[in-house]
Amino acid sequence: MAPAASRLCGESGSGAVDDHGSWVGEISRTSRAVLEPLLPKGTKAGRPPVRPPRRLIDGIRFRVRTGVPWRDVPVEYGLNAHIARFLGHYG
Repeated sequence: MAPAASRLCGESGSGAVDDHGSWVGEISRTSRAVLEPLLPKGTKAGRPPVRPPRRLIDGIRFRVRTGVPWRDVPVEYGLNAHIARFLGHYG
């Protein structure tokens, strides 16, 4: 079993999957297909990102939807500083 910090949203058994195969609260596959070309490509040299950009977007959506402070965004979406920086850079 993976440690709690590395679990994806819903892996604990309490999550729900919608009709499109996405976890409830995440971007659907159809919407993701539309957004994917607009996201930055990993063309820079160096270490690849730990989480894909769509997880950061899900973290932003979680924060906006629930109204929690950045520090309370679950770690499944990435570090709160990374999510906030992503929003500031691309938002």
